[in-house]
Amino acid sequence: MQLAVWKYPFDLKDEVVLLIPGGSKVLHIAMQGLIPCMWVLVDPERTKKEFRFKIFGTGVPIEQESMGFHVGSFFMDGGQFIWHVFQLP
Repeated sequence: MQLAVWKYPFDLKDEVVLLIPGGSKVLHIAMQGLIPCMWVLVDPERTKKEFRFKIFGTGVPIEQESMGFHVGSFFMDGGQFIWHVFQLP
């Protein structure tokens, strides 16, 4: 089995759904130019499935049961805005 790191650009919205091979792991989240991106360790041989993520700004109230687990945070506009990304089960 060979793994690879794939980049997934995404739109900045409350919930993001990406098609990613099953069993994958988010490694890093950052802005690339003006586009938020996730770098994910994947097994390209596995079947793609929907991975759901919730995105919250700093200071925004979060209901614990709806947040999933934290996979990363990223800065936008020179650090003026900081977003926190949670993967839903």
